[in-house]
Amino acid sequence: MYYVAGAANTHNHEGPRLPQTALNLFEAAYKPGLDDGVWYAAFLHPQGYANLPPAYFQVDGMDPLRDEALIYERILAEDCNIPARLDVYPGVPHAHWLYFPGLKISERCRADQIH
Repeated sequence: MYYVAGAANTHNHEGPRLPQTALNLFEAAYKPGLDDGVWYAAFLHPQGYANLPPAYFQVDGMDPLRDEALIYERILAEDCNIPARLDVYPGVPHAHWLYFPGLKISERCRADQIH
């Protein structure tokens, strides 16, 4: 299994610009809803990922959700042979391009979105 909701991943646990309340909301989205008629978590789709289109991932190094993005990109690219592009921006928090638009890495992030 690649992701376990509530796992003891403490990297970037209290990363800047993404408080624990927001993380709790994201984690709740990963859990299956037993009354929603679907009953699977986002990373555990029962039909897999084989029919998904190519994907592009921009991952911030200090984002508390960094590892989930890296794992999902790997699942698509390596396990499912889905074309996936990955750009990692080390040392910056979630939404750095919004909060710190003047940083060179933020400018590169924005430029990467259109290439």
